[in-house]
Amino acid sequence: MLAFVIAIDGEAGSGKSTLARAISQDLNWPYLSTGLMYRAAALVALQNGLGPEHAAGLAERISKSAIVAEGDSITLSGVDVTSELRSAEVNGAVSHFAALPEVRESLLGLQRVWVDAKSVISDGVVVEGRDIGTVVCPSAQLKLYLTADAKVRGERRPEEGTSSLLARDVRDSERELSPLVAAEDAVVLDTTNRDVSELLAEVRAMIDERMGTPVATESTSEKVEVAVPDAKPTRYEIREAKRWELFMYSVVRTVVALINRTYFGLRLKKEADLPTGPFVLAPIHRSNIDTMIVASITRRRLRYMGKEAVFKFPLLGDFLVALGGIPLNRDSADRDAVRRSVEALQTGEPLVIFPEGQRRSGDLVKDLHEGAAYLALRAGVPVVPVGIAGTERIWRKGGKFPIPGRSFMISGPPIYPKQSTRQSSSSGRAKAVPRRAVSEMTAELNAELQRLYELATEELKNRTK
Repeated sequence: MLAFVIAIDGEAGSGKSTLARAISQDLNWPYLSTGLMYRAAALVALQNGLGPEHAAGLAERISKSAIVAEGDSITLSGVDVTSELRSAEVNGAVSHFAALPEVRESLLGLQRVWVDAKSVISDGVVVEGRDIGTVVCPSAQLKLYLTADAKVRGERRPEEGTSSLLARDVRDSERELSPLVAAEDAVVLDTTNRDVSELLAEVRAMIDERMGTPVATESTSEKVEVAVPDAKPTRYEIREAKRWELFMYSVVRTVVALINRTYFGLRLKKEADLPTGPFVLAPIHRSNIDTMIVASITRRRLRYMGKEAVFKFPLLGDFLVALGGIPLNRDSADRDAVRRSVEALQTGEPLVIFPEGQRRSGDLVKDLHEGAAYLALRAGVPVVPVGIAGTERIWRKGGKFPIPGRSFMISGPPIYPKQSTRQSSSSGRAKAVPRRAVSEMTAELNAELQRLYELATEELKNRTK
């Protein structure tokens, strides 16, 4: 499911943030203010005594400052600095720093990563700023360009004043890199004598027209997703497994389980029975052999996501598909992989997702990706957390081959969705997944994985004494 992207550009004080906030609240879609990110960059420069002539140093400082934007809030290295972004010093400096290619390149990467990440867990996103429709999201489904009378804009921003706003507009419009201009396919809205409710109604009508079906609002009891025409079928599309495929998986799995037990010394413990239906298996990830280790947890066929490039080899790709593999493009938010994963769960098969995203090191489980929780909520299935210990010593990061050793795996009780969002078979549409539910389930999974990892580590120590 491709997220619907709304790109809002416009002059300072034209109401971009107000409208973006209203759309976000009405549709429960996340929104990003790129202008706040540039203000944060200017604040970083001021805090470190850097001027426009220190562009390279500022870009490096920005990358180390961990700028995180969410709606109206900005944090730098975990500290909320939102209240400092409208100061007179920042107001006067932001346009100068925003014109620097090094700064724009640094922030552009963060902005696009934000859009990709939110597009996976939401039906739509709202992005507002000064080059959204032309640079950040040039393929946005709806582009808006807001303008208003200069006097009115000055009244909306009394801390800056009309002359300051006009000066900023001129600087931003005349800069060589990403100037302030309306995209050719943008809808221009004059907000001078219009309130936000009127503008919101007009924008909602545009969204409904372009999506083809009315979008449910936050107040609607059941949110629905807009049906999208089916993509052209490929060999990767999800279908029920054939008998020979299940037999082949059983043979491969038997061999792998034998290697796990003899060569990797695997011992297994389950705190609760695995669900008999579909579920998301969410193991900790410390070694390349974790994928093999997890196969021992059940005789059922497990679906795995794998690097897309591997599937492009004709014979190998067909073999992996037969085993239940799902190709994943790791360089972007692969929405096809997300769709196929949901469909795999809906066919009744378990799906393996490593919520840490990649191999990690250390004793702490943190910064989980939200994909496991999102897919579980989307399909209305539980998540089973799994702790694994010892594999990081069997095949260390950078090692060419695994060495014999001992390992231990423990699965915890399933974490069930608080509210089912399973797709309706009668309508063919699914309820939207609330962001709060994804965050809450991810936090619960994080705590369980930490507990299980510590238990697995302790069990392994006791067994090797």
